[in-house]
Amino acid sequence: MFVEIERGLLLRALAQVYGVVQKRNTMPVLGHVLLEAQDACLRLRTTDLDSDVVIEIAADVKTNGSTSVAAHLMHDIVRKLPEGEQINLALSEDNNTLLLTTPYSSFNFLAIHAEDFPHYPEGMHDGKAFEFSLESESLRRMIEKTRFAILDDSTRYYLNGIYLHPDADLLYAVATDGHRLSACHTSLPLGAKDMPGVIIPKKCVDEIWKLTDGLQQSIHIKLTENIIQFTFNNVQFLSKLVNGTFPNYKAIIPQDNALLAHIPVVQFAQVVDRIGTISAEKTRAVKLHFSDQKLLVSASNTQGNTGIYGTGASQAQETMTIDYQGDTIDIGFNAKYLLDIADAIAVEDMLFYMKDANSPALIKSKHADDIFYVIMPMRV
Repeated sequence: MFVEIERGLLLRALAQVYGVVQKRNTMPVLGHVLLEAQDACLRLRTTDLDSDVVIEIAADVKTNGSTSVAAHLMHDIVRKLPEGEQINLALSEDNNTLLLTTPYSSFNFLAIHAEDFPHYPEGMHDGKAFEFSLESESLRRMIEKTRFAILDDSTRYYLNGIYLHPDADLLYAVATDGHRLSACHTSLPLGAKDMPGVIIPKKCVDEIWKLTDGLQQSIHIKLTENIIQFTFNNVQFLSKLVNGTFPNYKAIIPQDNALLAHIPVVQFAQVVDRIGTISAEKTRAVKLHFSDQKLLVSASNTQGNTGIYGTGASQAQETMTIDYQGDTIDIGFNAKYLLDIADAIAVEDMLFYMKDANSPALIKSKHADDIFYVIMPMRV
């Protein structure tokens, strides 16, 4: 194998594929990137056996061939080379070493034979396949508005991802960690009507978010019961799906929350962030006191406040003007959860629907009807 390629082009491809690679592996080859050179194309592939990414880039291929080398090491070296540098990649005759050279430097990489690199995840050809396309803007919006609520706890693995499913003429993305729920929908694309609900794992969600940054085109999606595949530009990303049943989230969406507050979301986030600073680190609890046209946000913290004069509490509160004319109500929430939702809504007003201090709140955007959030209250 002998390839000539520009440093920037190779660096971008390495950056795209090495996110899948785990630095610590029981199998050394899983820390490698597979390089396949053929017909004016250099193909890079990495896998962790659950997810798999392939990038194809143009290159001056003098001699076809393939090998695999340590992904993080190669990425770091190429990243530190001068911009615009021309790189040569040459595989030794015994296939055990890859030589990377520039006009002024050279690096030898220990190689593992391409034949020893793992095959694609199994399951793409199992059962019926469903194929459809989504605009990158729509897919990224669904990810952005929901992924913060994914549970990062393997004991409830069925919550470790985004639940993608059709409902009537809409395609929904839903995530929950048991304390809050996020949902976003878009128009149902052609070909997705009869697809089963699938749970896309968090790592896949995070990698697709990075890979589609700046993308302005349609993304082809193919899925079976076990595998999902995303194809766009020169990228192909495969991932195993979470093998579990997502809970019936519709059962927890409040239907009779009659108390409605219109809250300016940017100011609300700033107030909650300030007041939440003083709350206990473990609970991050803040109390919201709703009264006529007013919202009082408060927090207290007794941790570490025992001194020679006795035990006390750090306290903070701030009042903001809102549009609210319902009954007076006190309700507590985790400040971080409120901030995550406010950040997802981002602009203008949010609609805060409540029932009482012990029932979940329903939060919507005043100007975007494709998202909603549910958040559980807490004792304060």
